[in-house]
Amino acid sequence: MITAGGALALTPDVVLLRLVSADPWTIVFWRGVLMAAGLGLGLGLAYRGRVLDICRGIGATGLWVALFYGIEAVLFVLALVNTSVANTVIIVATAPLFAALMSWAFLGEHIPGRTWVAILAVVVGIAVVMGDGMSLGTAWGDLAAVASGTAFAGALVLVRHARHADMLPATALGGLLSAVAVLPFAAPFAMAPSDILPLFTTGLVILPLAFGAFTIGPRYIAAPEVGLLMLLQAVLSPMLVWIFLGEAMTVPGLVGGVIVIGTLAVHSAMGLRLTNSG
Repeated sequence: MITAGGALALTPDVVLLRLVSADPWTIVFWRGVLMAAGLGLGLGLAYRGRVLDICRGIGATGLWVALFYGIEAVLFVLALVNTSVANTVIIVATAPLFAALMSWAFLGEHIPGRTWVAILAVVVGIAVVMGDGMSLGTAWGDLAAVASGTAFAGALVLVRHARHADMLPATALGGLLSAVAVLPFAAPFAMAPSDILPLFTTGLVILPLAFGAFTIGPRYIAAPEVGLLMLLQAVLSPMLVWIFLGEAMTVPGLVGGVIVIGTLAVHSAMGLRLTNSG
């Protein structure tokens, strides 16, 4: 339920971002600062006098989590600016599978055969999506989405590996890192008045709720469940953008998206079945 809440909370994020006219660097800056402020407020209310101890408890692993989240934050916005919402969220939704691949490569964790098959299938689906992006001139945005999903996968691996510690401070630090990284290119106080409400809504409310849930969830639920629940955003976000903003998918993009989402759904459902039967 925690991760499901995160996926549902993040769903309107892309619609609000489409309403913001500011440049991508300014968007990243305010999203990072506001997310850190929202999570900081939540940590203060939850831990009160123990906030500093909780922050110190993230250790070196938490610094890496923050770095991965910071990279993901920058690349996600760049992806949305340079390609479609559907391409971005579909590609990023593959993060749990690539997190499994990272766990195998760096932590020596076993990958079942069904996961290898799923990884190959989503690579095919992503290739179809990116091939369509090359023909439409959105290849750089698609590449940014791949890199964003890879960074998100790295964060998921580290959060689950260090489940003994509360990594919410690391998530907040990731927001600050993204803001600092883009500050030389941003114009934080040159926004149009119409940008303030959607940007502050997503930064101060949606992102803290969503990424707080994504950070807490992997500590308590199985990886297949994380993957299945993340599909909520991959399915719902393009629908909302299509309904409210008229941004439709191309036929090749739809084919690639069906391959990716169908593969992730089947893989996660099989994983949950095995987990429950075990």
